[in-house]
Amino acid sequence: MSDPLINEAIDRLLIRELIDSYGTLYDDGRLDEFASLFASDAQITIDPDPGYFELPLVGRDTIREKMGNRYAEVTKSSAQRRHVTTNTIFKSLSQTEAATESFGTIFSVSGGGAPELKATGVYYDTLIKDDGEWKFQTRHLVLDGLKPDENKASSSGSDLEMTPLEKEIVDEIGSPLPDAISQYTELDPEMFRAYREFRTVLLDQGVIPRKRQAPYGTCTPHRSPPR
Repeated sequence: MSDPLINEAIDRLLIRELIDSYGTLYDDGRLDEFASLFASDAQITIDPDPGYFELPLVGRDTIREKMGNRYAEVTKSSAQRRHVTTNTIFKSLSQTEAATESFGTIFSVSGGGAPELKATGVYYDTLIKDDGEWKFQTRHLVLDGLKPDENKASSSGSDLEMTPLEKEIVDEIGSPLPDAISQYTELDPEMFRAYREFRTVLLDQGVIPRKRQAPYGTCTPHRSPPR
């Protein structure tokens, strides 16, 4: 008769190895082995959508194809990515199903240079035991922030639209960001929340004008900048 605690400990180790294998196999280009980590009907989602491929990725074969294409796009410029997964905690665990959360960090090295931080985020995983082996059922990555990526798989007119944070600033302030500022919005969202608050103060003090239209039938008073 097996000990339930021992079986649970073994399952935790196997699941942790599965989560670690995601980055190891993908970064080494072992794409068939990488695809085998997923259930046949597995699903990958990323928020916010980085635009590398159409999301969600549904099914093991689709995951193999789209993630393989992305790997080829990145490595053709001699960039080496490293997906590092840490701080895994178990939200639930049974004999056949599990749910976990893990921190994800992505580094890139090009041409023998110093490692460059590309992104950080949290993986929310659900896993199932399929024929005695643990597999990803769903993998949802929530990114903390996106760094502009020269290796992005595709570019379209929609890439030139404002980011959600820029839209938030425009909605609250009524004026678009300067080009020199807006190009960095995806690099450090916290910086731009601070920028938004500072810009709001300048608007309230009349240092910079608001561009909102006055309500119908009202007159907007002229406010001169402080001297």
